[in-house]
Amino acid sequence: MEEYYMAKVKVAEQGKDSEVHIRVIEFGKNVFTERAVDSIENCLPLKSAPVTTWISLDGIHDHFLIDSIGQQFKIHPIILGDVIDPSLHSKIQEFEDLVYIEMQTVLTKAGAGISLLKIAFLIGTNFVISFEQHPTPLFENVRNRLRTQLNHVRLLTPDYLVYLMIDAVIDSHYDFIDKFIERNEKSEDKLLRNPSKELLQEIQKSKREIAAMHRPVLIARDVLKQVSKSDSPLIREETRPYFREEWERTLQAIDTYDDLRESVSGLIDFHLSASSNRLNEVMKILAIFSTIFLPLTFLASLYGMNFTLMPELTSPTGFPVMLGIMIVVVIVMLTIFRKIKWI
Repeated sequence: MEEYYMAKVKVAEQGKDSEVHIRVIEFGKNVFTERAVDSIENCLPLKSAPVTTWISLDGIHDHFLIDSIGQQFKIHPIILGDVIDPSLHSKIQEFEDLVYIEMQTVLTKAGAGISLLKIAFLIGTNFVISFEQHPTPLFENVRNRLRTQLNHVRLLTPDYLVYLMIDAVIDSHYDFIDKFIERNEKSEDKLLRNPSKELLQEIQKSKREIAAMHRPVLIARDVLKQVSKSDSPLIREETRPYFREEWERTLQAIDTYDDLRESVSGLIDFHLSASSNRLNEVMKILAIFSTIFLPLTFLASLYGMNFTLMPELTSPTGFPVMLGIMIVVVIVMLTIFRKIKWI
């Protein structure tokens, strides 16, 4: 998977003129085929195939294609409306022969910033249709598992396949958390060295990113709880503990996001405190200089008034004596400042 980093938070969008790619994987005990198809009509025979079929689409902007899927697989119009809706939600809808699950994942691709990406799954009797808002490597590890010769993997049912994909979705949040923890530590080190204004802006941006990423996990928690307690025959009793495990992972992610938010708030407070301390140090230095030069300025001003009868004004030792007095004043004041630990 490509190197990722944290940047601007936005909703991932796909161009209206981009092509939607359809990939089909069929797998069973001794069966595995993977191919790309150019029409959803070519997938219709797979609906009644004796193997499990995974149809993946990497776009939701082609309404004609989504409508064709609805006609071929007898999908309720409510589900089709949810699929093509570009807004981000997390939900589960159960029908007699279909279960629809919608979630959000985190896309943190280098150069494109942080995006929230819509992911949706349709679970049928022997098929799964997955919808991605635009192409990502999110499910590549799932495909690699199916490509292996491990028969127990190829005996997976549609609901377990969806569990594997949801596991990848939750992993994407943990990837973001790990990278953010690393960046948080770097920000802390920078704060100790140089609490600059640019660093404060970066930390505040991080706080906004965490808030944006926190909400999808909160909603996913509720969705996974519903899935783990679903009465639909398409979610088998044997698979529900796996969804319950993902629900527990969302709880851990929520706690981690809360900790990160508190940590970032602490960094902001630390930055403000460090900036205040630096300002206090500067003011203290200026105060020391001002205090030292105040009596010197007084003496210089006093003997600069050029009155004729001023003591030592005409004495040849007057100037050295006055310099000596000034030096003694400076030494005494520095000694006092050191004693009271100002310097």
